[in-house]
Amino acid sequence: MSRSRASSRSSSLLKWIMVPRLLGAVGLGLSLGAACSAGGSHLGDGTTTGQGGDLFEDGGTGGNGFDWDAACLKASDQATEVPVSLMLMFDKSGSMLGPKWSQSTAALQTFFADQNSAGLRVGLSFFPDSTTGCDESCNVAACAVPKVEPGPLTNLSSPTDTQEQALFDAFVGVTPGGGTPMSTALQGALDWATTYLGSHPFEKAGVVLVTDGEPADCPPLDPPSIAAEAAAAYASHGVLTFAIGLEGAYESTIDDIALAGGTGVGLFIGADQAQQKLVDALNHIRGSTVACDFVVPSEVDGQPVNPDLVNVVYTPPGGDPVLVGQVAGEGACTPDKGGWYYDNPDSPTRLTFCDSTCAAMQSELGAKVDILLGCTSVPA
Repeated sequence: MSRSRASSRSSSLLKWIMVPRLLGAVGLGLSLGAACSAGGSHLGDGTTTGQGGDLFEDGGTGGNGFDWDAACLKASDQATEVPVSLMLMFDKSGSMLGPKWSQSTAALQTFFADQNSAGLRVGLSFFPDSTTGCDESCNVAACAVPKVEPGPLTNLSSPTDTQEQALFDAFVGVTPGGGTPMSTALQGALDWATTYLGSHPFEKAGVVLVTDGEPADCPPLDPPSIAAEAAAAYASHGVLTFAIGLEGAYESTIDDIALAGGTGVGLFIGADQAQQKLVDALNHIRGSTVACDFVVPSEVDGQPVNPDLVNVVYTPPGGDPVLVGQVAGEGACTPDKGGWYYDNPDSPTRLTFCDSTCAAMQSELGAKVDILLGCTSVPA
């Protein structure tokens, strides 16, 4: 049976929604196998099928297509990526004047115009910025209002891409100057992100702090307290904080902020080839925002979903589909063995990929994830 015919079995196939989370980058280890048991399987509606079939046409070894005639298969669909919003909080203090400013702004504009950024929602603010009030007056509320509100970039060029044009225009007439109210600026950006996620809980948001200095002018001035701001936003709403240190920034400060914000270590840009290295850093951030959690619905087409009958298939670009096995929980994940697990096996609301599986997805531009319902979950 063709996929189009199989899809017609259900009037509205399941759409799984990604929710915010970033996992660390380690090696890939995925389990191959058949998604459907050889015996009878209970579907989500409580009925029982006859003999199950192999998920893949070649018996589960990762063939070129799925066996959509598998008796236990009830519904399937490709996972849908949720919008990702990034707020860039960009240092324009006096120490940025000169090549550092021209190269870094050119890098940002290259990133905005890159077709691979299409679909990403990007906003921008400067600090200090007297036009917005995000300056040495230490007004957190002013820093929580973006100079350019996050909006989706497209694969078109400016001025047709209005968000790209708005981001470009934000740099017109801007000259570095003033101090480094880093704490107030970061807290404002984090406040924007937490407020946004409060009303968009199944989306993803992150703050990208770009600076060449140490905090000054506005308290707190000590890096641990500033990092604590990022930690609080990550713990309460899953806000990711990325930190990019240009020449002059202290590595320990940048690392502390990134680690507290759930993104590992900071990214550092020296004077040599600074423009290209900043582009590379931004591309890394874009790639690492691939979500690795999915919401588990309670029902599909009016029928209850049995969490014991869920399987996940990962297809790398140009490669064969691979079945991702289930593990008992986060503690059962290992660097050489990928998989997925429920947040609560007895009453799951989220399905999460192990770190190794997540890292593999984030490294494969154009990878695809499919969710299958109705067949007994295969262990990793």
